[in-house]
Amino acid sequence: MKTIFYISLLIISFFFCSISSAGIGKDKRLIEELIQIDKESIKSFEKFFSNGEQKPHRHNLGFGWEVWSPMKIGHHLRVATEFYYFDDSLVACRVFPILPDDKRLRKKLLGYLNGYFEVSEDDRLRAHQINFSILYQPLEEYSENADIKNISKELRELFKPSYFSGRINYFWSGGYEGGMMASRVIFKEEHEKLTEEELILLMYSINPVLRFLAVEEVMRNDLLKEENKKYEDWIQKCFEEVPYMYTLNGCIGSKAISKELVLKFAQLEYR
Repeated sequence: MKTIFYISLLIISFFFCSISSAGIGKDKRLIEELIQIDKESIKSFEKFFSNGEQKPHRHNLGFGWEVWSPMKIGHHLRVATEFYYFDDSLVACRVFPILPDDKRLRKKLLGYLNGYFEVSEDDRLRAHQINFSILYQPLEEYSENADIKNISKELRELFKPSYFSGRINYFWSGGYEGGMMASRVIFKEEHEKLTEEELILLMYSINPVLRFLAVEEVMRNDLLKEENKKYEDWIQKCFEEVPYMYTLNGCIGSKAISKELVLKFAQLEYR
């Protein structure tokens, strides 16, 4: 009886080892294709991830900006990206592998990727970025003098949109746990440190969610005084550029009119 048990165990172990080896093989092929790309060629990354598609669907950010976020999937490994376009020209990108949680697999994949991607001291891969600093600047329509460097690091990070942090979605709270939108949590903690001029600067972010969070606060605090009437036109322009946003009502996602969402959220107070 014991002999049958050990034979069965051996067969099962061999089966799972075979699956794991096949999976690693698929990951290695993806890595081999990826590391052939010139790291400084933004167009080469775009071509690799487009799979021959001429003009994939992009997410509209308003004011000429768009983002496209394709992903390549191996077996255990995923390679995610963000490509940013301004007036239909590719201007910035980020490429970042997503490793499995299994420590043995992570170590093996890190060995294959180390050298092409930087590895931190805690064995994490750093995203490869090209021209990413452009995303931390206000829109070219901004003409005031507030300096983004005076804004907290946490808020500065929200200048850059991201599919993977949920900043393209715009809601108050929702999901299975009913938690507040991640970027709203940051804004809630940091907004009281802002001067009025810095709050206006946030309304000129490339990220439409940060623009709308700032617009909410302007409305919530009745900052559209007589001398600031010009910003009413800008706010209306923001609604026109991104007329719809994806939002959450409880656990249900839907597309809603941006202006209606902002007006609704501006009536709510942070606690």
